[in-house]
Amino acid sequence: NPEDTSKVKTVTFGENRTLEKQNDPPKGPNDGRTEVYDDSVKNDGYKVSKKPEEANTIVFRSYNDPDENSSTLTKLKVEYVNTVKTGGLKIQKQAAAGEVDNIKGTYKFKVTFSDVGGAGLEKEDIIRYVEIDMNDAVKYPDHTVTITGIPVGTRYTIEELAPTDGSRLQSVTVP
Repeated sequence: NPEDTSKVKTVTFGENRTLEKQNDPPKGPNDGRTEVYDDSVKNDGYKVSKKPEEANTIVFRSYNDPDENSSTLTKLKVEYVNTVKTGGLKIQKQAAAGEVDNIKGTYKFKVTFSDVGGAGLEKEDIIRYVEIDMNDAVKYPDHTVTITGIPVGTRYTIEELAPTDGSRLQSVTVP
């Protein structure tokens, strides 16, 4: 009340001043509150009157009603991004010893992916065709083609389609 001057004190600059009983409030989520289970409310979460021990728990408190004294529900929208670990696959066409002059064409491979990411969610296999032109060292360095972005755990088979030059696959090397 600006008109009540009975509690006004004069402060002179240069004197030491203190505020009695002044302290900082607790910082962060460890402010001493404890979640309490209420039997009258349907609750599919934790059911004990203590803080959750699991590190991946989200506790939301409204700024308007942090102690939840009202019965209004708060709608939350949570956005998250799942990151899938991926790898790659290199296919290299290389002539057998003494056959370098016989391997000069374009060779096609059929790569069939199944059980993508180890989850087996796809209805049909995913098929991708790739080719290696043995005469184009710029586009296919070391006569290699690379497929990237394959989720870890994916199964795959690689088939060389019948080449037109009559050559045939003799061996496969898996590093």
